[in-house]
Amino acid sequence: MAATGANRPRIAIVGATGTVGGQIAELLGEHDLDYADLRLFSAEGSADAIQVGKRALPVEALVADEALADRDLVFLAVPSAVADRIAATAKRPLLIDSSWAMRAPAAVPLAAPGLVSGSRLREMSAAARRIGGPHPAAQVIASVLRALEGAATFGGATIMLGAASFGNQMISRLFTQSTDVMNARLALEDDEPQIAFNVLLPPVDLEGAIGAQIEVLLGARSPLALQAVQVPAFHGAGVAMLAPPNSQAAEWAERLRVAPGMIVVEGSEASTLVDGARQEATVVRITQRDTGATLWAVFDPSRLAAMTAVWIAETLIAA
Repeated sequence: MAATGANRPRIAIVGATGTVGGQIAELLGEHDLDYADLRLFSAEGSADAIQVGKRALPVEALVADEALADRDLVFLAVPSAVADRIAATAKRPLLIDSSWAMRAPAAVPLAAPGLVSGSRLREMSAAARRIGGPHPAAQVIASVLRALEGAATFGGATIMLGAASFGNQMISRLFTQSTDVMNARLALEDDEPQIAFNVLLPPVDLEGAIGAQIEVLLGARSPLALQAVQVPAFHGAGVAMLAPPNSQAAEWAERLRVAPGMIVVEGSEASTLVDGARQEATVVRITQRDTGATLWAVFDPSRLAAMTAVWIAETLIAA
């Protein structure tokens, strides 16, 4: 996909009012991405304008998928059913699909910086015309395993996800329930779980999807046992990875410092979910004990998913 003269791509974001789509719009305003024009769509109806750099662009309702037919590249930050419907249209642009985060990879290839080369990404786009972005937790775990290959053997990982990992509606539900609990007026429907001040399993088999994505990104079977939990935080996510005693653990910090998108903190520096929110890098803390080692990584899932989507676009446009 060239980006010179008349060949500059026409771009769209579908789901521009969501947690990931809004971040993509923000990043497009910050990055020097050379495109001809940009249209913003919402699968749920029109909305107020969104600021993209110095411009305020309107958000249109995606009444018909044919509205995307004149686009060269489209970011999909929508539920999987909507993304699949758009992908099934006869004439469609190159799709960068963030909806793939919640499901195991199948016919759609996955790509992420530091895990897939630019040349391989271009091959993928030519063959599939639809590139999936992995779940941010899968991307973080795969990046750690790649950086520490040969120096660490992790047995398992616990993935802790705040409400933003499940979209704006979950953020609103958490806010409403938290307010109701503190005012002693919480009343839940029969099938409605309490997410406020509670830790619970995600509503989908996220461990299976993330495990399969890690294997695809690394090109090898992952030995990790995974457990995902939803925590009552509005933003941010964390991954705790556990390893038995390892004589090479002293090398981990140096290896991770040179890995793409990693910041290693030590001493009294904080590394909470709040510290990961709005970060463009994954903040990592390593703790070594006689009984083993723990790697704790915090990150902003929405930001990381958006950054991966924009990286895919930048790499293909610059080709």
